[in-house]
Amino acid sequence: MFISRLLGLLVGIVLAGTVAAQDVLLRSDAPTEYTVKEGDTLWDISAMFLDQPWLWPEIWYVNPQVDNPHLIYPGDKLYLVWVDGRPMLRRGDGKLSPQVRSESLSDALPAIPLEHILPFLNRSRAILTREEIDSAPYIIYFREGRLTGDEGTRAYVRSFDESAPLEYLIFRPGDALRDFTTGEILGYHITHTGEAVLDTPGDPAKIDIIRANREILVEDRLIEATDENLPRNFYPRAPDFDLQAHIIAAPDIVDLIGQYATVIIDRGANDGVEAGHVLMAYSARKAINDPTENIGDCHIFIKRKEGCVDLPPGEKRKQVIIPRERAGLVMVYRTFDRVSYALVMKQEAPFHINDEVGTPGTP
Repeated sequence: MFISRLLGLLVGIVLAGTVAAQDVLLRSDAPTEYTVKEGDTLWDISAMFLDQPWLWPEIWYVNPQVDNPHLIYPGDKLYLVWVDGRPMLRRGDGKLSPQVRSESLSDALPAIPLEHILPFLNRSRAILTREEIDSAPYIIYFREGRLTGDEGTRAYVRSFDESAPLEYLIFRPGDALRDFTTGEILGYHITHTGEAVLDTPGDPAKIDIIRANREILVEDRLIEATDENLPRNFYPRAPDFDLQAHIIAAPDIVDLIGQYATVIIDRGANDGVEAGHVLMAYSARKAINDPTENIGDCHIFIKRKEGCVDLPPGEKRKQVIIPRERAGLVMVYRTFDRVSYALVMKQEAPFHINDEVGTPGTP
């Protein structure tokens, strides 16, 4: 689908839903103009001009009479200008003369590197309740007694209802996702192991596996495959309220959580979280023992000797709380009711499960 966009006289407005007006800090080496290139992302360009890339909407100068004025395309020229003493970025040829251009929406510059999130966007349903998991059909047997299934394998499934659809996603339930503060279960993250089509209804029903993302096992479950048009254009911005959350999971991460890793936070659409929200990440606060403090009458660095006594039963040494330290930035790119996916955009220190995330600039 192509859209014609009339670039008329540029009127300065800030995208709706941004944070309140605040000081925007330009980088000392910010260019006065830049030509957008293939492979750029909106985040890359924001970081080129701003010390705080999530303030991009604060400087973007758009025409409200133009369809999708926030989209940027390879070949666009961006100019840094000053309006009423404020820095603004203008797209165009440096002149105010109107011009007409047609572009494909799919050609627009992405906000973030899409290759890192497509596996999570392509999963139509990734967070399920315990009830949804327990009621889902499940594999009981592979033809010829195979231990695992892959592409082309016939499998037998129980718990189909009479109106069973024809196409399915095969999934494996993961651990419960819990609210960091209350411990309440917010849902279960599922791993998509493959895809299948229904061959013959019944109990058991017969399915044919048409795609395997990893080994498919007995007891893997099935959910209807649905087409869901998830957004792939995101506009980085800070939430306009004080959002505080924690990282509670990191799907598909077996070691360190690094840049461009996906994490799950324990706040979702019900809490006002939106795709594009940028959050500051902090290392979790830690309570440690003071290594110089006495244990009873004995310094811990002195070997036990006559006259030293231990602490009375039940008494603990005093602990020191290590304050949180900034670890980097994450950007939310997909929300569910009670949790959200976020991508690590900037890493200043190692990320860990239970680290805190929140609106930039809040204590």
